[in-house]
Amino acid sequence: MKIKPSHWHHFFGGVALLLLIIQLASGMVLTLFYSPHLNEAYASIQNIYNEFSVIAWIRDTHRWAALFLFIAVTMHFIRSFLRKDYLNRESKTLWLTGVLLYLPLLGFLFTGVILPWEWRGYWFMEMIPNYINEIPLIGPAFSDFLISVFTLNRALVTHIIILPVITLVLIDIHSITKIKKRSAGLSLYIIEHT
Repeated sequence: MKIKPSHWHHFFGGVALLLLIIQLASGMVLTLFYSPHLNEAYASIQNIYNEFSVIAWIRDTHRWAALFLFIAVTMHFIRSFLRKDYLNRESKTLWLTGVLLYLPLLGFLFTGVILPWEWRGYWFMEMIPNYINEIPLIGPAFSDFLISVFTLNRALVTHIIILPVITLVLIDIHSITKIKKRSAGLSLYIIEHT
């Protein structure tokens, strides 16, 4: 009988998957209470805290789970890098999709900071175009593009439709296909990591 490794550093990928499921569920609830207009976005967030204490708890869960998701994915990436998984022929697709998953994760973080349109979101939209403007050759054009196309509606659509679709496709390639090949399947994997 083969002994299954159960050290804590083996489970960052599974923890990231569970945190992503929590993000999906809590984000679906929050979408029902959010108004993506410059004059109403912050008021809708304040309304959640003043009128709906359970939904406020869900929003705080969504915010903290985003931080823990970023930490879990980073730890999973560091562990895979130190094990030199990128050199393994069978793991090259896993490695590439794992690296590509960082891009939508950063997109989720950026749009998630902007959506409440409180002081952080406003200053974030002031700083990012200024930083991008300093990139040689393409910086000024890309900065002007970001400023001209920015609306909270577009940020919301990016946050709740575009980035989740990209993430689900990459996760399917990255891990679900590998988990499905196991004898117990996806349900036992989720139960073990819970």
